[in-house]
Amino acid sequence: MSTQANQSWNQFLRSNFRLSRLTNPRLAAWMLTALGAGFLAYVSRVHEITHDLFHEMSLFREALVRGDFPQQEVFAYTDTVNPSVHHEWGTRAIAYFATIGSGFGLTGLIALKLTLMAALWLMLYRVARLRGAHPYIFALVAFFYFPVFWVGFATVRAQLFTMVAIAAQLWMQELDWRGKRSWVFAWLLMLVAWLNIHAGFVVGLGMIAFHSIERFGFAWCDSRSLKKTFLAIWHLVAAAPVAAICCLINPYGWQYIPYLIRAISMERPLIQEWLPLWHTHDPVNTIALFAISLALVFYAIRHNPWRRARGAAFLFLSAYMTLQHIRHGSIFAVVWLAYLPAWLSRTAMGKNLVAWIDSQPRLFTRVSQGLVATSMAFACYHHFWRPTLPPQPLYSSASYPSNTIKYLR
Repeated sequence: MSTQANQSWNQFLRSNFRLSRLTNPRLAAWMLTALGAGFLAYVSRVHEITHDLFHEMSLFREALVRGDFPQQEVFAYTDTVNPSVHHEWGTRAIAYFATIGSGFGLTGLIALKLTLMAALWLMLYRVARLRGAHPYIFALVAFFYFPVFWVGFATVRAQLFTMVAIAAQLWMQELDWRGKRSWVFAWLLMLVAWLNIHAGFVVGLGMIAFHSIERFGFAWCDSRSLKKTFLAIWHLVAAAPVAAICCLINPYGWQYIPYLIRAISMERPLIQEWLPLWHTHDPVNTIALFAISLALVFYAIRHNPWRRARGAAFLFLSAYMTLQHIRHGSIFAVVWLAYLPAWLSRTAMGKNLVAWIDSQPRLFTRVSQGLVATSMAFACYHHFWRPTLPPQPLYSSASYPSNTIKYLR
C-alpha cells in the first residue's frame, strides 16, 4: 500500500471507528476485525434451532389466525396454568416474520442472529470507548471471555435480545453521565419492546435502579445540596412511575405482573442452565475463567480513582447472579466487557500492554490477519450460515416435537 493510500486509510479508521487518538489505527482495526471473526468462529457450531422456537412461532401463527392472543395454552397436552402468559411473544413474532414473513425460511433466523450479534458487539465497543477503553485492551479481553457467552447464542434465543438491550442501556447510561437526558424517551420505548420480547427486561430495571443510586451519590458528594442533587437526577425519578406503567403495555395487561413474580421465584431444578455455575458442562475451566475475570475487576478497580469505578455495584450483582444460575453468565459477560477494558486501560498493566503492542505493530498485524483467516475458514467449515433442524443428522443431537413444524408448514 502506498504512503498516500495508507494515510487515507488511517484517516478513515480514525474518523469512523473512534480511533482518532491512536498511533496505529490500522493495527487496532485488524485486532477488532480478528475479534469479530473469532467470535463468529466460536458460535459457528451452534446450529440447532432452539427447541422452544417452533412452539413460539406456532403460538404467534395461532394468534394471527384467531385475531387475538390466546389466554390458554392451545398446544398443551397436559394440564397447565390459566391464563397462560407468554412473555416471549415478541421474540416469536420477530422469528415468524424473519422466516415465514420474509420468505427466506430458516436462513432468515441466521440473518437475524448475525444482525443481533453485530449490534451487540458494536454497542459494547461504543460503551467501552466512551468510558476510556483502549481498542487493543477491548479486543484482547473480549477474546479471553468468549466461553462465558455460549448460553445466549443459540439460533435464536430471546436471551440474545436481552443481551443487546443491556448493551444499549449501558450506552444510554453513559450518555446520562455526560449530562444528556433525551435518552430516557428512547429507553422507555425500548423497555416496552423489551418486556414484550423477553422477561429479561427486569435486568434493565435493576440496572437503572443501580444507576440512579450512583447518580444520586455522585451528585450529593459534589454539591451537598438536596436541591442540586434532585436537579441532577429528576429525570430518573420521573422515569420510574412511567416505567411501571409501561409494564402494563402488553397483550396480557395486568396479568403479566403476577405471572412475572411467580416465574422469577420459581425453582427450576431440572433445567441445567438454571443450576449454579459449577453444574456447567465444563466446570473446572468455567470456574477458573470466572475467578480470573473477577480478579481482573478487583485489580482494575484498586488502581482506578473511585469515581471511575461507577457501575461496579451492578457488575458484582451480575457476578452473584452468574454463580446462582449458569444462564446469567452472559449478562455478566456483557457488563464485564463494557466496563473492565476502560478500567484496565488506566492501570500500569494495561498501559504496558498497549506500549508492547505498539512497539511491534507488524507482528500483531500479521497475527490478527492470521486469526481472521483462520477464524473465517473455521466458521465456513462449520457452515455458520446453515441452521439445523433436529431431524437432520448434521450437527444435531436433540429431539423436537414435530407437530409444531407441520403446523407451521
